[in-house]
Amino acid sequence: MRLRRWSDRRGFTLIELVMIIVVIGILAAVAVPKYANLSSDAEMATCHGKQGAIHAAIAVWYATHRALPDSLETDMFASGQVPVCPGSGAITYTPAGDSTYTLTCTVHGNPDY
Repeated sequence: MRLRRWSDRRGFTLIELVMIIVVIGILAAVAVPKYANLSSDAEMATCHGKQGAIHAAIAVWYATHRALPDSLETDMFASGQVPVCPGSGAITYTPAGDSTYTLTCTVHGNPDY
């Protein structure tokens, strides 16, 4: 009786293929929930980034005029447009005094800075 060498084998058995499919299924079941909320996290990060751009524009305005703007003007931004929330929220600017103001998105809130 002749023993078959590894190089003589021509493919995988059905059991080996089933085991590979099971392992891939387990990996997918673990990975999918972890990455399910990526789009909402990206939307919130984009909104917070746009709030940061508004903060920077207000800082430049304050340094130039020594007062807070009454409202957000399009000429304050290089793009010529006031940044808006990428979701369905609205970014609101409210001056609260000589050098304080609030900037909030109705959906995403404030960034943590």
